[in-house]
Amino acid sequence: MTPSKQQHTKEARALLEGFWGELFNFAKPRAIKVGILQDMVNSAHERNLPFNEDMIKKALRVYTGMLSYQQVLARGGSRYDLQGNRTGEVTDEQKAMAKQVIRRYNARQREKKLNRAVEAENQAKHKARKNTAENTQNGNKLSE
Repeated sequence: MTPSKQQHTKEARALLEGFWGELFNFAKPRAIKVGILQDMVNSAHERNLPFNEDMIKKALRVYTGMLSYQQVLARGGSRYDLQGNRTGEVTDEQKAMAKQVIRRYNARQREKKLNRAVEAENQAKHKARKNTAENTQNGNKLSE
């Protein structure tokens, strides 16, 4: 994770867990209510919090984009409101979409791993060719 992404995640976590801790827990996520954004905007306004809709939306994107959150959705079960109360269920369609997100994530991870292995192999070959060339050149100097 890049430093800026880590910082963005820290900020999202502080905002969500700090002001709506009854619902948000990055270590143990729960499925959030559909339409929670408007509830959060209203809550922020009522509490005179300095967060606009865009800031809240970005924090929600971090939370819902976590693999662990998608895994919660894929398992199904209850959704929760800002007070931590059950309010609705994850639908079969939503479970299927989360499973698709997880599959794409796993495929990207496999591809990254493969690319790292290929890059390491290419670097090893390059180093071996360079060493061979240097040894050949040193051998030619010795025979002169």
